[in-house]
Amino acid sequence: MSGLSDDLRNLPPNPDDKPVVIELNEDRPDDPQVMLYNLFDEYMAHYRQALQRLSPERIAANEQAWAEIHRTNLVYWEQAKKNGWQPNQLPGWETAAAMNDIAVNMANLAGEVGDQAAEQDE
Repeated sequence: MSGLSDDLRNLPPNPDDKPVVIELNEDRPDDPQVMLYNLFDEYMAHYRQALQRLSPERIAANEQAWAEIHRTNLVYWEQAKKNGWQPNQLPGWETAAAMNDIAVNMANLAGEVGDQAAEQDE
């Protein structure tokens, strides 16, 4: 694994740091978190099909990669809170919240496909 989540976890809070200002598209939907989640929910059908064609080792690697993305994003979110920000109230940060959900679901999907493949091999 890349260890990116550990790299971020070890960063000390910076009192002079400012939250990232996200430029919002004027055509942005009212709830971008729901929109992003829905898009990934649709994508999961494609991803499942692709995973089913991989070896058990590559399926496991996909599961680990999504788990690392999830850990990294959670650490990023927690670092924002350590800096005294409230990311759940910052405009544009809904996408970071959605990424938590997406990464968990994608890792779970890879694990599910891997488990199904293992059952078929038994």
